[in-house]
Amino acid sequence: RQLAAARARWFAINTPEGAGMVNAFSSNLVANGPSIRPVTLDKQLREQLVAGFGEFWDRCDIEGNSDLGGILQRLAWLLFVDGEFFVHLSADPETGELRLRILSPEQLTGVPDQVLENGGRIIANVEFDNAGRRVAYYIRENVDVPLMTGLTIRRVPADDICHVYEPKFAG
Repeated sequence: RQLAAARARWFAINTPEGAGMVNAFSSNLVANGPSIRPVTLDKQLREQLVAGFGEFWDRCDIEGNSDLGGILQRLAWLLFVDGEFFVHLSADPETGELRLRILSPEQLTGVPDQVLENGGRIIANVEFDNAGRRVAYYIRENVDVPLMTGLTIRRVPADDICHVYEPKFAG
C-alpha cells in the first residue's frame, strides 16, 4: 500500500496529467462545499444555525491552516491519490467546539498485529472487538519521528475517527 501511495502521490504532484486528474476529481466532488438551509419556520433560529455553521466553516481546522472548504479539497485529494483518508474529530481544548484534524495513513503504523485477551484483535493499527467492530485506532502523533525513537502512539476511540475508503475485499 505504501509503495502504491508513494507512486500515486509522485504522479499527482509531478506530472500535469496527474495534477489535472486530481484537481478535476476534487473540484467536481467538493465544488463550493456544503451549505445548510434550515427548514425551521423560526427566522431567528434559522439565522443562528446559518451563522453557527459559518463560524464552524471558518474555524473547523484544529491546526488553523484552512477552512472547511480547504479541508474537503485536501480530503478529496487524499481519497483520489491514497484511496482513503482519516479525520480525527476532536473538541477544541479551550472552547469545547468540534475541530477536525486530517491524519496521514502513515500515522497508523507502529503497533504490531495481535490478538487481544478479550478476543478482539489489532490489525494495521485498528482495534476490532471479538465481533469484528472497529473499537479504536492507534495513531502516531508525529510521523516525522522514526519508529524506533520517541514514538508516541495514542489509542483513539473509533467514534472519534472518520475513516473513508472503498472496501475492495471481504474482511
